[in-house]
Amino acid sequence: MLITTPVLAVDLYLSTGAVYMGRDENYASTYQPVVTLLVEQSVKDYPWFISITTVDEYYLRQKVFISKHYTVQAGKRIGKWNYSDDTFFYFDFGLAAISERSYANSSYITFYESLGVSFHDYRLGLTHTSNAGLNQPNHGETTVVFQYKLDF
Repeated sequence: MLITTPVLAVDLYLSTGAVYMGRDENYASTYQPVVTLLVEQSVKDYPWFISITTVDEYYLRQKVFISKHYTVQAGKRIGKWNYSDDTFFYFDFGLAAISERSYANSSYITFYESLGVSFHDYRLGLTHTSNAGLNQPNHGETTVVFQYKLDF
């Protein structure tokens, strides 16, 4: 018997964006470019995903404020709202592991949320990592991302 359905089909997305760290009395807001590679289950309304993001150093007042770091996010789509046949809004939730603790993320393990819109092979979204107040400070990193699905 020949199996014609793939056992695990995945989509690969490349994304870029800018991370935003909020403002408080101790530091000013800053924007920093990011690059993300996302692997997601294909042909699923509520897929599992895993991604890796790299963020360069942040400078504030002529010194390195946050070192270059990597974040690995894993989670699941928990909300999907169809607008048309090829456009939908989504909400993803999961956990993230961060290579360097910082003023923005004071824990190595944080929560990950993503809200966005998908149109054909393109996505525009807003992501946030935060430790939900388990450690202080708890500012988190909020990122605006543009994603493109790579076809092979």
